[in-house]
Amino acid sequence: MTTSEDIRNRIISAGRDGAYLREDEREALDHEIDGFVSRIRQYDDLSAAEESLMELGQLEELLALLLFKYHAEVSQKQKSLVREFDRSDDPRARALMFRAIKEGAFPGPEKRQC
Repeated sequence: MTTSEDIRNRIISAGRDGAYLREDEREALDHEIDGFVSRIRQYDDLSAAEESLMELGQLEELLALLLFKYHAEVSQKQKSLVREFDRSDDPRARALMFRAIKEGAFPGPEKRQC
């Protein structure tokens, strides 16, 4: 089970009490993002990357919930994913994210945590 799945299950079972991120979880989520980005960069076309983009979108949805509903502390990379991929359900948004990943524009340079 991935860190994001563990966190999602914790929120489902504990509600607000489960809506937090430990430092090690933030780091693990950054690694999950890096894994998706690395995998997506290997694809030659959007249709081949579609499943990984949808999974990245599910991670974005979890991070948006943590950030906006529960005000959890997230890393800059996670905040960037929420900001830049908030319409992961939209095929055009997935195409733009695919292009940004392929061109190296996402994720941007690391900044301080917020």
